[in-house]
Amino acid sequence: MQIRNEMLANQKRLEGLQTGGDSFCYFMLYYFDLENPSARDIVVIKQGEFGLHDLQLRVTDMDTSTDIFQKAWGELNAPAGYLNGRWALPPKIYYRIFFHARNGFWNQDLILKKSEKAQCWLAATRVLGHNGRDVIFLHIDNEYESEFGLPEWRD
Repeated sequence: MQIRNEMLANQKRLEGLQTGGDSFCYFMLYYFDLENPSARDIVVIKQGEFGLHDLQLRVTDMDTSTDIFQKAWGELNAPAGYLNGRWALPPKIYYRIFFHARNGFWNQDLILKKSEKAQCWLAATRVLGHNGRDVIFLHIDNEYESEFGLPEWRD
C-alpha cells in the first residue's frame, strides 16, 4: 500500500511539472504616476509550486466591455514576471482578466480606484478558479475599504 501511495504521489508531481498542477497567477499594476495618470509596471504574479506553461492573458475593461490588452506570456516559472511600460488609468476602473494555461482557465476581477490620500490607485482583486465560482485568491489593499467601502464584485 505504501509503494502504491508513493507511486501516486510521484505521478501527481510529474503531472504538476508538465501541466502546472494547481498553480495560477494574477495581474497587477504598480509604480503609479498621479500627474500622468498611469502605472509603469505590469506584473503577473504566480501562486503555487509549479510553473505555468503556454500562459495567455486578456484584459477586459468591464465598464465598456472592451478588450484592451492581450499577451501570450509563454512560460512563468519565477514568482513573478513583469513588463515595463505605461498603462493609462482613469480615476476608477473595473478589469476582468482571463487566463489560459496548460493547466486550465481562470479569471480575475481587479478594481482600481485613485486615492489622493494614499497617492496611488488602491486595489481590490479576486481570482476565481477553474469552475468560475470559487474564490481561490482575494486581496484588498488596507486603505481600500476605509476610503471606498467594500468592493462591488460583478457577475
